[in-house]
Amino acid sequence: MKPLVEGQRKDIRRCLVLSNFLGGISEIIIGSAACVGGVTPATAIASAKGWPSWVTPGIIVGTIGNSFGTFIGVWVWTLFS
Repeated sequence: MKPLVEGQRKDIRRCLVLSNFLGGISEIIIGSAACVGGVTPATAIASAKGWPSWVTPGIIVGTIGNSFGTFIGVWVWTLFS
């Protein structure tokens, strides 16, 4: 495994500092999984980590992200076509 470069160390430190303000690292993990991957990765990570209370927020955030992304994508398509 390659050692972390300084930029990656700073990113990890920022996430850990941010997790103190948001209430925990679980919120950051589930939120980023829902934003990047959608509903399926967020619920899978919450279940695998043993955080059953984060399954529902992962589903909600992932669904809202998918719906906004669909409407924005259709809007951009009509804008450029």
